[in-house]
Amino acid sequence: MQLTEYTLLLSAVVLPLTYLPILVVANDRAYLGDQVNGRVRNILGVGYLGVILVAAVAAIPLMIITGAGQ
Repeated sequence: MQLTEYTLLLSAVVLPLTYLPILVVANDRAYLGDQVNGRVRNILGVGYLGVILVAAVAAIPLMIITGAGQ
């Protein structure tokens, strides 16, 4: 059970690192041409990135404070 909790913690911390390259490629005209994200999608994407960054930063201290849910 403890391995599962630590694996979920690691995935929460790594998620922004996997999401950021996708957001960058979604705005690359050389790669996507006219299919790049528009202004609204960029705002939503950056907002979502902010949410997952906050969750990633808060994950480790919360796990320490709560004793890994015990």
